This record gives sequence, structure tokens and C-alpha cells, in this order.
Amino acid sequence: MELNKNENKLITDYIQTLERIDHLNILKSNYLKNPYLENFILKLSKINEDEKLIEEIINKINYKIISNEDICFSINYYLKLETNEKKKIQNFIYNESEENLMILLKLKTNVILFLVKYIQTYYIISELLYDVSDNEELFYYLYVFIKNNNSKKNNNLKSVKFKITYVLFDDLFDIYMKIYNVLQKNDLLNKNLENEQFDNFTKNIFHPWFNIYKKKIEDNTLDNILQKYEKKKSIFENIICFNTICSN
Repeated sequence: MELNKNENKLITDYIQTLERIDHLNILKSNYLKNPYLENFILKLSKINEDEKLIEEIINKINYKIISNEDICFSINYYLKLETNEKKKIQNFIYNESEENLMILLKLKTNVILFLVKYIQTYYIISELLYDVSDNEELFYYLYVFIKNNNSKKNNNLKSVKFKITYVLFDDLFDIYMKIYNVLQKNDLLNKNLENEQFDNFTKNIFHPWFNIYKKKIEDNTLDNILQKYEKKKSIFENIICFNTICSN
């Protein structure tokens, strides 16, 4: 699934404003994991063209502006790993032998690409698309995204907000899987959890959301939110139907 021209322009115009972000005073989200931030990530975050972004990332890696320590910390921050896995990954990253150079460059590039895409997504979701003061709507859309296990067959995609939310997190998950696949193919993980990676991704990235989700279940308030937004969706779909197909 891809965003249309107007949706892409909205995202592109907004991303140009991200250079204003202060990593010491980052916007707080009730539902998303705080992004890992360094100055080089903020500088890269205002680039919205993937080809240009990847070129800049590779340059910073080659010129050691991005260190192996940055890469190791980022992997540990965004992937749920056991202690021995962290050690194996660290040894792999620091082993810059001739035979490892290309695979290391691929891994490092995807790690930094994930960092940049995540801070972009974090701000687009938390500031541009949803009102922080009343974010039950975002809670509902994240519920739908997680419940459908990344399924592209979803009626909520008729909502522009949800469509953008879905596309952004879907792109992030694709990069996450590229990182995971490199680690897996090089025997750096204890076991193959490929079928569980979507759950691992969401439970890490949406960890604050899961805490609130559990509390809403305990408080018996979850059903009220779900019914509220399911009803809104139904009304919206009926209006669309009345004005298009059903009116013919």
C-alpha cells in the first residue's frame, strides 16, 4: 500500500519541520516508546527521500560519524534480546574484517534507517495526525493495527489517519525485519522467532500502549472505546455509501 500524492506532500512538508526538535525536550507520547536520539539522527530526520537518506547514512557510517557503539546501543534499544545475544551481536559488529564489511554495512544502514524513520513516525503520529489531549482515536487505531497482525485487509484503511498510521508502521516493520534477518542468518540469535517478530516489534514499540490497554481491561473501559470508534466507522462508511455506490 502506498500514500497518494496529497498524503505524501503532507508528510514531506511536515518532516521538513523536524529540525526544530530538541533531544533534551522531546514530545511525550502516551502510546509509543520514546525514540533513541542523537544529533546525527536529528540531522538525518528532515530527509524524506529514501535514496538520499540512505546515501547520507552510508557516508556517516564510512566516515565514522556513526560509531559501532551507536549501532550496538540502537539494536539493544529496539530489539528484545538476551544477554548472550547482545554479546554475540556486539562481537559481530566490531569484527570489521574484509569478509564482513558488506554485510555489516547493510546491517548498520538498516539500523540507522530504522532510527530515523522511527523519529519521523513518532512525531507524525504524536503531533501531526492525532490530538495529544484526546488520543482515544490513536489508541483505537493502534488496537486495530496490532489485532490485525499487520494485515492489509482492513476496512479502517478508508480513514486517512489510519491509512497513514498503517503505512508508516508497516514500513518500520519491514526495516525491522531486514535487521532481524541479518542477525538470524549470521547465527546471532538463540532461536528462530520469525513467526513472532510482529508481536516482538509491537510489544517493544507500543510498550506504553500495552500498559494502558491492560489497565483499560482491568477497569472495564476497553469495550466502551472500541464500541465508540466502531460506531463512528460505521456511520462514516454509511455516509460514503450513500454518496457514492448506494446512491446509484
